[in-house]
Amino acid sequence: LPIFQKTSPDIVCLQEIRGTTLQLQPIEPLLTGYQAIWHPAIRPGYAGTGILTKYKPQTIEYGLNGANDPEGRALTIDFGSFRVASLYTQNAVPGTAKIAEKNAWFQELCTHVTKRSEKPFIVCGDLNVAQSRLDSRDESHPNGVNGCTDEERAAFEHMLDVCHLYDPVRARHQETVLSTWWHATTSERRPDNGIRFDYTLIPETCRNLVQAAIIQTDVSGSDHCPTSVTMSLPAHELRTAYALGQACLL
Repeated sequence: LPIFQKTSPDIVCLQEIRGTTLQLQPIEPLLTGYQAIWHPAIRPGYAGTGILTKYKPQTIEYGLNGANDPEGRALTIDFGSFRVASLYTQNAVPGTAKIAEKNAWFQELCTHVTKRSEKPFIVCGDLNVAQSRLDSRDESHPNGVNGCTDEERAAFEHMLDVCHLYDPVRARHQETVLSTWWHATTSERRPDNGIRFDYTLIPETCRNLVQAAIIQTDVSGSDHCPTSVTMSLPAHELRTAYALGQACLL
């Protein structure tokens, strides 16, 4: 695949794979050098997560904290000296009960990460929240865009604080307006029509191991684009932890 030939990531985190394992297995021969772990939703054509890895997994967890995960929103792999999670947070319309459900999910994620913090835990995925106005077109609440409420941002910030997670992309771009998603019907990639929903978050204790952190707006084929973080972890050279929104990029 061209994107893999160009970047050669060690680990690729996928969200919204929208297929069953049987539907996804035919593409596995194209993924030379990678083992594919799929966590599809029960509902056909909906949600789901996956991880492609050059490393051999030691253990695999489906869902958060051992709970049932019928929409396939959380997939965690323990590689021995570090963990990686591919996450797809639900969308929520402001002013509905879905906001409380989403914030409760962030709390479950916080517990999930905290209980597994004895080793580096890298959190990747489409988290469906714009952390600040710099992630939402330099506007507080862009008209017609979910994921920008004060409640969602507070739940996200709480998770970052309690789990001691560091956002290397934001750290390297400071006051820049950033986007990783553009509406499918108006998907021209401009700073004034995008939102940053996709993140690669690492433990604060690993911040000095980061070598690069970028948003790859040149990668097309989806209403999302990938983010990538290049870092070196103890006992392993994890060249790239790759959060890749939308499986149609494959």
